[in-house]
Amino acid sequence: MIEATVLSIYNDVIKGCIGENYRRYAPYLLTAFFFVLVNNLMGLIPIFPGGANVTGNIAITLVLALCTFVLTNVYGTKAYWKEIFWPDVPTWLKAPIPMMPLIEFFGIFTKPFALMIRLFANIMAGHAAVLSLVAIIFITVKSGPVINGSMTVVSVAFSIFMNALEILVAFIQAYVFTMLSAVFIGLSQVKEHAEKVIDSKKIKVYLLKIKKIMLLSVLLQAAAGVGISKLGAAIGAGIAVLGAGIGIGKIGSSAMEGIARQPEASGDLRMNMIIAAALVEGVALIAIVVCLLTLFL
Repeated sequence: MIEATVLSIYNDVIKGCIGENYRRYAPYLLTAFFFVLVNNLMGLIPIFPGGANVTGNIAITLVLALCTFVLTNVYGTKAYWKEIFWPDVPTWLKAPIPMMPLIEFFGIFTKPFALMIRLFANIMAGHAAVLSLVAIIFITVKSGPVINGSMTVVSVAFSIFMNALEILVAFIQAYVFTMLSAVFIGLSQVKEHAEKVIDSKKIKVYLLKIKKIMLLSVLLQAAAGVGISKLGAAIGAGIAVLGAGIGIGKIGSSAMEGIARQPEASGDLRMNMIIAAALVEGVALIAIVVCLLTLFL
């Protein structure tokens, strides 16, 4: 099973997302995948040697994101940096006001930030949900034996369900972290092409640009709304979650329709679906963080 997992990550994720230079980055990406996966699973074990919520610690996810950040930008090609400082957009978006170059430059830092927040938030949310369900047992102690006994049964049942769900989440988050890291590294390995062809990598580039523009609009709205009441921050967080839910639902439904029409392209469709959903989720998480900062600071 381990060998099949390694081959799947190596061939489908690393090789598929990075391209011809994939061997240089394979050791790091495989290490990151199993590091995240093992620590996710160990965090679900309540007794020694488990119990430590390692990937739910933002310092750990920060270091992992920094590793991806360094590999992405240190080994980036000339075409990659040209796309940042002089992107292929109409001239009025680049001069005299360098709007798109600023967005592209800002995107250098938002990609690892999204990696950090996504992994931390998803793992921490799962642990918080399990702890909340367990806490119901102690909260209802003074409500009488009938209520406490019934709520204990409900709490234990939901805790078992949440732990089973967390096992699935442990695999998904390790896979998504590795895939997005591979996509970001692959985008930094882009080369000049004589002809412009719309392929899967171009689609990924467009998705990232959409993400940057959406993120910039969120930050600008947050900056403009500093003097607005705290109610605006709460509404903004709700809208971010609602928009992300609708977007991920549309991505999933479109991908399923595409797979039904073209089963032979299911691999590429599935990969692009996961990448697009993860990017939408990242924008929502960053929007929520901005709203919370506006609410409490």
